[in-house]
Amino acid sequence: MYVPGELSETKKVVIDIGTGYYVEKEIPDAIDYFKRKVKFVTTQIEKVQQIMKEKLIARERQWRAKSRQLWLLSKPRLQLLSPRNCLFILVCLHVNLYKTAALR
Repeated sequence: MYVPGELSETKKVVIDIGTGYYVEKEIPDAIDYFKRKVKFVTTQIEKVQQIMKEKLIARERQWRAKSRQLWLLSKPRLQLLSPRNCLFILVCLHVNLYKTAALR
């Protein structure tokens, strides 16, 4: 919370450096501290954004792979067979029919 006020001493200010610690600094030093803090926080935000972007890309790849798997599983099995596999199956069926007929 911020409230308006007046400084009794205009050469020094008290700044919050985190976790309840306060430091008295001269104004140019305080300005320098906050500039460094803004730069640090900005750098950390950029790092997190890059990590999020990489994770989003990885998750999208996983989603596409799963979608493709589900799509392939939803198609009838015969459509998944290559022409070579279909020919092999037909030959095997023909041979089995021939053997069955020969045994009679």
